[in-house]
Amino acid sequence: MAHLLEHMDFIETTTGRKIKDELVAHGANWNGTTAEDRTNYYETFTSTDDNLRWALGLEADRMSKVKFTKQILDTEMTVVRNEFERGENQPASILRERVASTAYLWHNYGKSTIGSKEDIEKVPVNRLAEFYTKYYQPDNAFLVITGRIDEAKTLQMVAETLGAIPRPTRALDQTYTVEPPQDGERYVELRRVGQGQNVIVAYHAVAAGHPDSAALQVLSSVMNGSGGGRGGRGGGGGPSEGRLGKALVDTKLAESASMGSRCSTTPAWCKYRRLSTRTSRSMPQRTPSTRRSTTSWPRRPRRTKWTA
Repeated sequence: MAHLLEHMDFIETTTGRKIKDELVAHGANWNGTTAEDRTNYYETFTSTDDNLRWALGLEADRMSKVKFTKQILDTEMTVVRNEFERGENQPASILRERVASTAYLWHNYGKSTIGSKEDIEKVPVNRLAEFYTKYYQPDNAFLVITGRIDEAKTLQMVAETLGAIPRPTRALDQTYTVEPPQDGERYVELRRVGQGQNVIVAYHAVAAGHPDSAALQVLSSVMNGSGGGRGGRGGGGGPSEGRLGKALVDTKLAESASMGSRCSTTPAWCKYRRLSTRTSRSMPQRTPSTRRSTTSWPRRPRRTKWTA
């Protein structure tokens, strides 16, 4: 629901503001994303007081005055469904979903943020409105402002816009599900028509607030050669400059190789490595050891076969 709601939040407010049209008219660079723990919206624009005041006012309306109608939902549903279907046509993307769903038997990190096709098509508009009212509140949001700004003037603008939204009276439910320790290797195999081969090796890791999280981010950078950044992303370098690239891509064993460490609010997310392998004579024969992942039981593997 969160991802579909993200799309709805670019359309119109109850006061008649056309959100996407205003972003375009101001020449902003804008977008929104939904991940396991959050949805975020951003806009980058020329640094002027008028532009900053406009952006803060727009975000205040996006937080409290988004319009929900069946007509808007029907339109945005098709956009999200198309996005879902694009993902279904990418075996590597589906394999990542199978890895997560098998690694997490109880925690919601095992569910894809885009949801199922049936949920996308059938969710009632009133359910989205209720979700919006519950979670899109100032006590459940973070505001980040960067650039050439006057601190005192900016804080005053924030107080006049987002700060004017009343604090909600409802209390958010506290999450309590904890993924139990994994008691053995898990394995999953995905089969689809095509020549590409992908391997994911995944491990349960720590939450972003854990002291070891920073070390995992650095390790990702070393393995990827990306020079730093969250999840191995950052400036400088490229895949072939990291240790994975040198060991697997330069030696023609793989077309690409990467490592990532998720920054999550609980220790229920995993660090994983993905390989897109070549189908050539130089590839070693696949065995259970080269296909291992934290994605199903080794003695009785759960196999998903695709014949489309």
